Amino acid sequence: MTDDRKVPPDGPEEPPKGDPTQPSRATIRQTWWPPVDTVEAAERVARYGFWAAAINAALTGLLLYLLLTGSTAAPVAAHPVAVWWAVADIAISVAVAAGLWFYSPVAAVAGLVLFVASRGFGWLVAAAQPDVTAILTALLFVYFYVLGVRGTVARRRLLLGGGDA
Repeated sequence: MTDDRKVPPDGPEEPPKGDPTQPSRATIRQTWWPPVDTVEAAERVARYGFWAAAINAALTGLLLYLLLTGSTAAPVAAHPVAVWWAVADIAISVAVAAGLWFYSPVAAVAGLVLFVASRGFGWLVAAAQPDVTAILTALLFVYFYVLGVRGTVARRRLLLGGGDA
């Protein structure tokens, strides 16, 4: 005797034909602004800030290497401030990444503020001319730092029993 309860009486179901369904606005919004309603979700969102700080430190380290090896158009002697600025930026980015690894809201806010201040100083005070790629890259980093702030603050609020994040 066989068990026929698992097979539909009309046979196997066929996949629907036609255009696939379009994602809803809520799904698109959640892709770019993920919910932080649980501690696990908040931790996942906070990791974006960690990766922003870690990648910023790595890219600045690459810039420092290029400055010190003479691979840039101008010699290091012409820009000694750039070397110290790069060293300070690496140290701060590593410290922010370490704080974000432990979900520190203070580190997240400090990372966001220091990144924006660093780019603002470079573009406005030092008269560096950013191109479209530099501006878009900076905006992407700011977005990831904002997600880091959002995730760490929501995690702290959820752990303290504050309810809605």
